[in-house]
Amino acid sequence: MSNKSDPAQLGFFTSADARRPGERFDYPPAFDDLWTSYPNRGGHTNSKIAAFRFWQLRLKEGHSEADMLAGARRYRRLCDVSGKTGTPYVMQAQRFLGRDCHFLEDWTAPSGPPWVPNHWTPPPDTRAEAPAGYLTRLLDRVLRRTPK
Repeated sequence: MSNKSDPAQLGFFTSADARRPGERFDYPPAFDDLWTSYPNRGGHTNSKIAAFRFWQLRLKEGHSEADMLAGARRYRRLCDVSGKTGTPYVMQAQRFLGRDCHFLEDWTAPSGPPWVPNHWTPPPDTRAEAPAGYLTRLLDRVLRRTPK
């Protein structure tokens, strides 16, 4: 009797395939292209084996290698522009290739000036100038000087 939940019978990659003693598992060139195109998490966890499993599942569902690769490249551009590349804020590849199919999203980089993390400056037209003498009175109060 066939067990439909057995990954080996469905032709999926299993962790035993990659961990044979003395052997190295070679990923398909299409997956290696995706992996090198995907933004780096900078030393934070990003399992290549888990991402490969989800890549295989998406292929079995009928998604194309080209769609997943194009999605990874769009996401990398967004991460580069937003300054997320090399940080833990990059989505793990297994989630990107997971059941929500994030590779199909637009991932359009915002237009305008580059995003600067942890720094916000209001637009120039909304800045209010301090009233005349305000800073002098403030310094006098802080330094407990008496005004002249």
